[in-house]
Amino acid sequence: GGTSYRQAEEIKNSSDLQVVVLRQAERDLAAFERRYRDLKELCAAIFEARQKIAARLDKLERRTAA
Repeated sequence: GGTSYRQAEEIKNSSDLQVVVLRQAERDLAAFERRYRDLKELCAAIFEARQKIAARLDKLERRTAA
């Protein structure tokens, strides 16, 4: 439930840890979008990044569920 630090290699080798990291990144980017929504060009780039994270997350979750 709290913050823990992991080696990048450990995350790279674990689908479960990648899901955790990507979910947090998605939440962070969504918060950034809300905070800076008046800066349209910046938000478009953040939205695009968040969509890529969501696609990667979906792929990982489907793989770990199989």
